[in-house]
Amino acid sequence: MEERKTIPTWSFSSLTSYEQCPYRSFLKRIKRLPVPEQPADSPMLRGNKIHDLAEEFVDGRLAEMPKELKKFKIQFEGLRELYMDGSVSLEQGWGFDINWEPCTYDDWGTVWHQSKCDAVVQTDETTFTIIDYKTGKSWGNEVKHTQQGALYAVALMCLYPKAESIIVEFWYLDEGKTKRRAYTREKLLRVMASFTKRGVAMTSATEFPPKANKMNCLYCDYGVNKGNGKCQYAVDPNL
Repeated sequence: MEERKTIPTWSFSSLTSYEQCPYRSFLKRIKRLPVPEQPADSPMLRGNKIHDLAEEFVDGRLAEMPKELKKFKIQFEGLRELYMDGSVSLEQGWGFDINWEPCTYDDWGTVWHQSKCDAVVQTDETTFTIIDYKTGKSWGNEVKHTQQGALYAVALMCLYPKAESIIVEFWYLDEGKTKRRAYTREKLLRVMASFTKRGVAMTSATEFPPKANKMNCLYCDYGVNKGNGKCQYAVDPNL
């Protein structure tokens, strides 16, 4: 397999990973080194499972609400009704080229940015609500989640040119908490400029300096702690 020279696409998670440590992105996206399998009890696999359960309840595949969703019983029942009425889309993958023109999510060679939202409620042709399900804690993740929500809103604005009012809600399923933020098109244009700059920096980079420290290396798939040990710069977070 021919080695890439640059990273062709970015999402919110890959962007934050790159900005945390460019060398980690180099190992994953340029060298394409495999990552260790997640243990069965890992937070990631648990989160994926709960996201699947939420989708299956909202779209009607599950008749009974799973216990993991019950702190949001009223909200999920309402979302399910709206889905049955045709007002909700689930797990849509959105792709955009470097000019933020929509393309298919996997249009390789054209797609530059990729976003995927858990649920989108369309009230009318100008008003939308994006819903993102979160497992685990909200504390300590406020800035990251706010940025993620803003990027989702930018993507929706580009996909729906008539969108004027976009609300982003995070449902913290374990905590029973909701965080909500509203965006106007004017504000999102400024947000888009910032993300464009960051996305271009990532996808045009040809050098990937390591930012090895105990915090960055703690959860890195190529570090000492995960048993992979593929990173020559890795710091042992246990020392």
